[in-house]
Amino acid sequence: MKKILACMSLLVLFIFTGCSKTLEESPNQDIAENTMVKMSVISASTENLTVELTNQSDEVLTYGAYIQLEVKENGSWKVVPVVEGMGWDDMGYLLEPDQTIKEDSPLNLYYGTLAKGEYRVIKQLYGTEEPLTVAAEFVLK
Repeated sequence: MKKILACMSLLVLFIFTGCSKTLEESPNQDIAENTMVKMSVISASTENLTVELTNQSDEVLTYGAYIQLEVKENGSWKVVPVVEGMGWDDMGYLLEPDQTIKEDSPLNLYYGTLAKGEYRVIKQLYGTEEPLTVAAEFVLK
């Protein structure tokens, strides 16, 4: 009887361990504020995210629709995985000098059901130099 209980306990432990999600550590724990581009969150919900991008430089920048979503767990940023089979279009968009645009991203479509917590969105833009990485934090309540 004790062997059966021990086996059942181990089986339950393996099932629950296998079902837990382990998120990948973000390679971008500290993102320096960028002086060329400003990104801020206008509105955020579990369904949709609206950000505002402002080109504060003298050059035309390009960017795509892709965003990386991260969640803060135990003081460090973790990458939220994209729903299997989902992807972004490969269109390139221009952000002219001194131009500000608003961009909507359907979070529930790309990332599924999101829990309450502290998040940040990361976006890359490209100019004549190295890629520019910008981030903006927000809270889902």
